[in-house]
Amino acid sequence: MIILNLLFGYTLIFSITCIHAKPPELKLPSKKSVTQVLLIGQMRSGSSFTGELFNQHPEAFYMFEPLRSLLQANITDKTISYELGCQSVKGYPFVEGVSNIMKGILECDFSQISSNILKNDFMLRSRQTAEFYTCFRKNETSTENFQKCLKLLTNKCEQSSLRVVKTIRMTTELAVTLLSTLPNLKIVYLVRDPRAIIQSRIMLNLVVEHNIQTESTELCNRMDKDMYFIEISTMKNRIHIVRYEKFARHIVSEAKELFKFVDSDFHNDIVKWIEHNSVKSTNFNPYSTSQNSTESVGRWLTQIKRETAKKVDESCVNLYKVFGYTEFDDLIEK
Repeated sequence: MIILNLLFGYTLIFSITCIHAKPPELKLPSKKSVTQVLLIGQMRSGSSFTGELFNQHPEAFYMFEPLRSLLQANITDKTISYELGCQSVKGYPFVEGVSNIMKGILECDFSQISSNILKNDFMLRSRQTAEFYTCFRKNETSTENFQKCLKLLTNKCEQSSLRVVKTIRMTTELAVTLLSTLPNLKIVYLVRDPRAIIQSRIMLNLVVEHNIQTESTELCNRMDKDMYFIEISTMKNRIHIVRYEKFARHIVSEAKELFKFVDSDFHNDIVKWIEHNSVKSTNFNPYSTSQNSTESVGRWLTQIKRETAKKVDESCVNLYKVFGYTEFDDLIEK
């Protein structure tokens, strides 16, 4: 039995039992060149919006927040199950488990991926995985039909030249370890002003006023640590840092650079999506990926209370030095 404390503060107790079973017969991987991408950010950092650009690429296999269901299962004390006979009781080994999950998805090996992930409604957030989610829900009582759905998902993945996983539940400390085992892997790390992140969380009641100091300290400590492991990596050429403020204000040129980094064409479908959902959008739904990015990126500045911003300033001194963020009072005076 092992006890781990997760990055969100949840303590997990787990043990693993496993029954060996013959894996399903799956299509052999394609010989064509494949780029694998981990898109990592913080909650409310613009990661869903950025990830949606990959979701629009016709040759991409995009998976949205696969770790969410596992954290939910741990919090609600549910058992995490696997179709081939393995199960993790009251959780899973976070470090080894997350590495295996990410590697499995990026290599299109879903035979060892928890069915908690495959059944989660976040599967509907991707054009590629939505079809499988629907297939599974229609046939969830039949193991035979589940395997057919699994093969459908695997084939979708293997036919894609760009495989992307978007997550706010993984640190760069863990992500960079995969660079040595996955030679086609690239990491995109998203950075946003912590005051904008905190204000967005406040607007959604994810942070309460009396806890701002603690929340902002935890946020900036994690971002500091993420940057540390990027800086000491010997493979920094395979890590791309996206400054969300610049990305949102110059969406087309920045998106072109992003797809150049992942060795993929900047497809016309992406341009159309940007035009419809970012440049012309008047949607103000905070959970939507369809927003005018130029207007939304600086909206926090007119919404945040001075005392809230000052608390974040105090908590994030080191991060400000790294990214050149200006303290709130100086920012307002400009």
